[in-house]
Amino acid sequence: MKIAHDAGIYVIEDDPYSLLLDTPIPALSALERGRVIYIATLAKVLSPGLRTAYVALPNPEIHQRFITAVRAFSLTNAGLLSALTLRWMQSGLAGTILAGIKSELRLRQSIARNILGDRPGMNPNGPHIWLHLPSWWNSSDFVAYAHHRGLALLPSSVFAVCGSTSENVRISLGSIDNIDDVEKAMRDISIILQYRMDNNIISVV
Repeated sequence: MKIAHDAGIYVIEDDPYSLLLDTPIPALSALERGRVIYIATLAKVLSPGLRTAYVALPNPEIHQRFITAVRAFSLTNAGLLSALTLRWMQSGLAGTILAGIKSELRLRQSIARNILGDRPGMNPNGPHIWLHLPSWWNSSDFVAYAHHRGLALLPSSVFAVCGSTSENVRISLGSIDNIDDVEKAMRDISIILQYRMDNNIISVV
């Protein structure tokens, strides 16, 4: 945060998933309010269709600039969805839905851990797995081959701003329809991890 202060810039903190954690780490905005713009959303933790987000701004100047920018591309949000979101919160339904999602994610993470092993990129409460690949795979080839087996994964290059990245893929557990498909997908990934690429030919080791 000293760098932000010295440079006179603001830090944008994007926090879409902390509600899924039982003990989330403190938000930057809670530690340093003067230089952090905090953004959170319900679309990632309750329902993608809600499209409801929240912003905490550090000072009146940024608040006015933010309001002006929002009005430039969106006069207002969907009133019906905002009313639905408020009703869910007031009735306690939002908390019930969130608890169910957290329970389901823990189960899916447990299945993945049992099949793939306990890996550094696994969070027992998280909706994703950040899977580090063996030395014989690069992320693009791994994703392409997984696609032929009916798996849709994302390579680490998608998340890089610039430069090279380590060879990882992201597995999204929330997009799989049911538990049986989660188990099948994890077993398929486990099999692919054992394949080697040699002169554009895949061999099993």
